[in-house]
Amino acid sequence: MTNEKIKALENKGFKRWTKGDKDRLYIKAWNLPNVKTIWKKNGKKCVEINGEELSYTKSSEVNYTSIYIDLADDSIHVDSSFADVLTEGVEMLLNSVSTTEQTAEETKEETTEVSHDIQKAFDVLNFGLVELDKIGTETAKKWYSYLLNESGKLRTEKDIARQNKMIEIIISQKDKVKKMIELAKSGK
Repeated sequence: MTNEKIKALENKGFKRWTKGDKDRLYIKAWNLPNVKTIWKKNGKKCVEINGEELSYTKSSEVNYTSIYIDLADDSIHVDSSFADVLTEGVEMLLNSVSTTEQTAEETKEETTEVSHDIQKAFDVLNFGLVELDKIGTETAKKWYSYLLNESGKLRTEKDIARQNKMIEIIISQKDKVKKMIELAKSGK
């Protein structure tokens, strides 16, 4: 078992115990996804396994059951008459961690794709700022207004005024924007 998987299992409630040549991950039954603890009005606690409520005696057996994974061979050990359902709970946790590891790898791949898209967006924005420098504010206002009017997105004088104000802000802040682009590209 990998250290990442062990750490993930510890985050799910397992406790690592090592002594001599033994290396194990222990878990209490109430940390398993198919076991639920219920406190009764009389102050005693009962256990529900897969939705079925157990008696106080059987609940005590479940709560004090020794459940662990032997890291030497990744075998699951449960000392209880409820071994089948408790083992099932441990396997559910193991599977959830495996799924999380797969999802983390997929997320890493998606993040790489997104970072390429962000890089493209920065390049386009930077290109736009350079072009604004070349054509000037008034030409930019006319050009953007024309494009937006043609696309049907800009219809009123208020919209045109808002767009012109935005262009002025972009141009007046272009040096700051360029610095932000460089900082973002460098990852700072």
